[in-house]
Amino acid sequence: MSLFLLLPFALLSSTSFVHVGHGLALLRLASVSFTRVGLILVRPTLYSESHARNLRGGHDMAMIIGLIGMALTVLGAIGVFRGRAPWPKLKGRLAYSGVVVGGLLLTALGGALLPKSEVTLSFTPANATVKLDGATYSQSPVKVSLTERSYTVRVSAEGYHPQSVSWNTEKQRSLHIDLKPISAAERAAQKAEEERQQREAAAAQAAAEQRAAREAKELDDGSFIVQCQDQVRARLKSPSTARFPGVLEKADGVTTYENGNKDWSGWVDSQNSFGAMIRTEFLCEYDLEAQRIDLTLKN
Repeated sequence: MSLFLLLPFALLSSTSFVHVGHGLALLRLASVSFTRVGLILVRPTLYSESHARNLRGGHDMAMIIGLIGMALTVLGAIGVFRGRAPWPKLKGRLAYSGVVVGGLLLTALGGALLPKSEVTLSFTPANATVKLDGATYSQSPVKVSLTERSYTVRVSAEGYHPQSVSWNTEKQRSLHIDLKPISAAERAAQKAEEERQQREAAAAQAAAEQRAAREAKELDDGSFIVQCQDQVRARLKSPSTARFPGVLEKADGVTTYENGNKDWSGWVDSQNSFGAMIRTEFLCEYDLEAQRIDLTLKN
């Protein structure tokens, strides 16, 4: 049972299906194919004789074959895994495995029949870099074989303005792209703009480094108050009796200046040498550059 379930996937990975990859390219033009097939079935007179010949031997026929193969592959896979499919009505998973194989063969056939047209691309300057259909070219002229009809060609070269050109290979078998050189005035303006951007980037980097250095030195308000209180206690006769303003008592907050310096003024009650509670006012000042807290007792 498991052998024939794996049969379609073994065939899919076989080297004999080298054209399946080409067949997958048919998906890009699937909507165009369905539209054209519908028009042909309903109104054959809408198409000229030349287009009918192109349909019989060109892209459209290959797309139709490939799409039929893909549809059969999907329906067969449904039958393999579920034992039945919407169509065709067959008995047994082995029969549906045959449908998968047939669908893969049709997909490969469509990919093999997909015609490749040889077109010529040239560009100036001859050493420009050209990107077309995922490939890069750097010598002019170049002949390439393409399976689709419409492409976007991107050309760039040092000292020239880059270009992106839409190319319909069905209507135009050869294409020449002439890049426009960058004038001396444009180069000077471009250089000046690059220098300006570099200066702005350097200034932004320097400002960021200054901010980082300042933030590393900055002392938050809570730590500043704690360190200030420690210095105040060290100056008292009886540090253990020190009492600073509570949450509900009126007290000045910390003032922070633009240069990062801070100050905080407050008071503390503590016992003197005779055991009496006295109030002492103080001022703490924090110097950011010196990384120092100066304490001044007011009485």
